[in-house]
Amino acid sequence: MKSVETKVTKLCNAQNLSDNTSDLIRKELGGLFVKKNDTRWNSGYNSKFRVHHFATTKKSELIKLMTQLKIEPFQPVEIKFLTEYLKIMKEVVDFLNIMQGESNIGMGYLLPSLFILEGKLNAFKEDPTICLCGPLVDKLTMSFSIRY
Repeated sequence: MKSVETKVTKLCNAQNLSDNTSDLIRKELGGLFVKKNDTRWNSGYNSKFRVHHFATTKKSELIKLMTQLKIEPFQPVEIKFLTEYLKIMKEVVDFLNIMQGESNIGMGYLLPSLFILEGKLNAFKEDPTICLCGPLVDKLTMSFSIRY
């Protein structure tokens, strides 16, 4: 997780250092990275999602870009981690998006939504594709059971 976070941060920081670098990124990948922002709770997820998108759809271009920027390219295990992380956290992000809605939301949504989220998180415990992020699932389910 730390190595993935470090590389994502380095890519975003490089993008913001100069216009030339951001132009290079846009040229190579067809878009820019999303920078993590402390004031927006979902920016960390969005940042990793964008990197994962480039890593899976424009793999060779991303490797070339990272080499040019003197950032070590993502290893296959790091891409697998990102895939699992995004799969798990998408459920949390979707739940939080529903809860912060301004219309069609009320107390009647909270408990059913929590139970649905808890069921989805528990299903990840049995999911054979979740190998690296098992501790994340355990921590999320434990946190939800303690909190709610």
